[in-house]
Amino acid sequence: MPVMPAPASGVTVRMYRQGHGDCFLLAFRKIDGSPFYMLIDCGYKPGSQIHRQIQEIVDDIHESTNGHLDVVVITHEHQDHVNGFWVQVGANEIERFQHIGVDRLWLAWTEDPHDDLANELRERFDDELLGLLAARASLAAAGAAGYAIAERVSALLELEGSNPLNPFALEGGTNKRAIQFIKHKANETLYLNPFNTIYSLPNVDGVRVYAMGPPRSESLLLSLDPLGSEGFERNLAETAQSGAFLAAAMDHGGGNFATAAGNAVEAQQPFARRFRIPENERNASDHAVFFQTHLDGDDWRRIDHEWLRTSETIALRLNNEVNNTSLVMAIELPGTQRVLMFVGDAQRGSWISWDDGSWTNDDGQEVTTTDILGRTVFYKVGHHGSHNATLKGEADSIYPNLNWMAQGNFAAEFVAMIPANEVWANEEAHWTHPLPSIRDALMQKAKGRVFQTNIDNVEKPPATSQQEWDTFQNSIVENDLYFEYTVLDT
Repeated sequence: MPVMPAPASGVTVRMYRQGHGDCFLLAFRKIDGSPFYMLIDCGYKPGSQIHRQIQEIVDDIHESTNGHLDVVVITHEHQDHVNGFWVQVGANEIERFQHIGVDRLWLAWTEDPHDDLANELRERFDDELLGLLAARASLAAAGAAGYAIAERVSALLELEGSNPLNPFALEGGTNKRAIQFIKHKANETLYLNPFNTIYSLPNVDGVRVYAMGPPRSESLLLSLDPLGSEGFERNLAETAQSGAFLAAAMDHGGGNFATAAGNAVEAQQPFARRFRIPENERNASDHAVFFQTHLDGDDWRRIDHEWLRTSETIALRLNNEVNNTSLVMAIELPGTQRVLMFVGDAQRGSWISWDDGSWTNDDGQEVTTTDILGRTVFYKVGHHGSHNATLKGEADSIYPNLNWMAQGNFAAEFVAMIPANEVWANEEAHWTHPLPSIRDALMQKAKGRVFQTNIDNVEKPPATSQQEWDTFQNSIVENDLYFEYTVLDT
């Protein structure tokens, strides 16, 4: 495998096809003509592999970069973004990046140990996480019914990996340890703040990086799902099933708990099928049959253990809160001012916050979010195309959304990459990734120029002219290891 070349101007973006997860290698040209390599995340959901194993991806990164990365960006600490760097399997620690050098690590401000707000949020989060891990252990020790719920909690706890030989152990921390592994390898760690400094790439002429998230607002960090018209259309049957799950599993227990469940219905639909009570266990008798069948007689169901039944909701909320701490970056090329957007898994609160800030460039000119998004010609689709990570709207909507991107002269250049194994997500994980209405909107906006991890070739739609398609085809590489797209700066 040859070294990945950098274009004479612009950037080449490589999306690896390891499975359901993010791993992007970018190549810019340094002032001296040598390539500058930036890696954004490296992870996947176990079982979601497509053509290649994660170690083959890491080997290609090593060979493509001569074993040296100028910058590693870790957007947030979820398994499908970090377990390619380091993972623990049983008693074995697998350091996949052991032989790859790293100059700099970029993280969001939420990881900064010297940031007061980050520390306050981290303390609250860790307290809830420890309580959740303890609840999971209690459930697992409570017999078949408790073990089944504990399994569902574990499936949601992708933010803290556990020993697969003992999935209910209280060790956790695998994903944070992966970040620590890269931090120890890197010569320097930088924590990026939104709407603050305009960052640059060392020894790369003129490229600017604008950090847009996560927001420095707890309320926005906790705003997880689109409201009203902000959301793309979803399957109504699936939404109804989600509501049935929460009604059955959480309404038992009275007023405040029922209110919390009702709020969760609105905020967290749809749930995967493996988190739903089977239909034959739901009935009109106020769900008493389910709870009598599964819970009566179990010690953990006593009133002093009532809180254990909220574990799944807490796990799902914590999981999504981590998504909203994603580092969001807009990368601007110096000549044409084309922009590439990498949003991690940022959800509603992060998107809404982008309109609140601006930057001042070296010329003293104000740079606004509207301007940045209007010049965005490449979009790394958030959260595998999930319903909660791309907002719907119009170019003149008052909040940032997909249609703020690629306006005016940039409208004909829009390209998107969706890091999703749709077959695995739908059939194995029972997630709607990508949401069909989001993929349809991307296809229309990009005139078919949408890469998706599990689809081997991007096919020309009838409405796109052959000339447009030929120009696009000349800028791409498709194989079973990765997709590449080059954004020129001329």
